[in-house]
Amino acid sequence: MIAYKGFTNNMTAILGKGVYTFEIGRKEVTDKSKTVGCGFHCCENPFECLSYYRLNGENRFFEVEAGGDIDEDDAERIAATEITPIRELNVKEFALAGMKYIIEHPARSNWEQNHKEVRVVK
Repeated sequence: MIAYKGFTNNMTAILGKGVYTFEIGRKEVTDKSKTVGCGFHCCENPFECLSYYRLNGENRFFEVEAGGDIDEDDAERIAATEITPIRELNVKEFALAGMKYIIEHPARSNWEQNHKEVRVVK
């Protein structure tokens, strides 16, 4: 499944169990996934990434392929046993991906979001 993930400037994920470094096009694999507990985390809604990584010019946002054993929760978070960063999104591409998600999922109830520098309202 296609999802979205934020990283620090040097392609590390700083949340979760330690620091993990990723590389574009390289599939990472782990043994199990449970949202908030283990696995590689990403979001179906690009704007949800802003809960974890600020849109401040220092962090980077990617379209990723999530696969293997996938666990999702009601907060639109995903944990997967496989993840591959596909391509980096610039700010315009990130915003367009988020707007596309809103258009494709109009019935979602949490469209008003405030992420320090960015406010998302349907």
